[in-house]
Amino acid sequence: MFRNIQLVICVLLVSSCMDEVDFNQLDDFSATPKYVASLAHFTFNQNQFVTNLGTEQNVLSDVAPLQIKSDFIQNYLANFLIQFTVTNSFNRPITLVLRFYNANSQPILALNPITIPPNTVNKTYYQNLSGADLANFKNSAATRLDVVLGAGAPINTAISQTLNVQISGIFDFNIYH
Repeated sequence: MFRNIQLVICVLLVSSCMDEVDFNQLDDFSATPKYVASLAHFTFNQNQFVTNLGTEQNVLSDVAPLQIKSDFIQNYLANFLIQFTVTNSFNRPITLVLRFYNANSQPILALNPITIPPNTVNKTYYQNLSGADLANFKNSAATRLDVVLGAGAPINTAISQTLNVQISGIFDFNIYH
């Protein structure tokens, strides 16, 4: 008798939980994840702005490779926000220009210059890429940061001064089926 009750309860549970499964729901699937990733980090000190002969260099450049050739990024990246976090301990303004280059080392995108005031600590700047700029970003293989030292008193190499630039990307994806 107990066995029969168990069987009846089991049949009721299985049959009562049944519902039609609509496999067409995936046709309308959409997701919009957002990811933050570090792209590059540059540090320049006062000695890099002065040659061995003691002459100031007003422009420094540094190049970093960029690995964004995944199919996922190519197919689903909908928007890209570049975030610059900068500390400028120099007593002069500094202008940053970030450029993107393709695999043939040809420039394909240049962001608007950012001028950082003297003695700035952890200031954040943003630039958004969409449309043609986003397409060019997807085709880039390297970045080049140009650092332009503004006018002011000569650099004293005995006084420690640093420019720290952290570049991150905020990636917005649109995944749909």
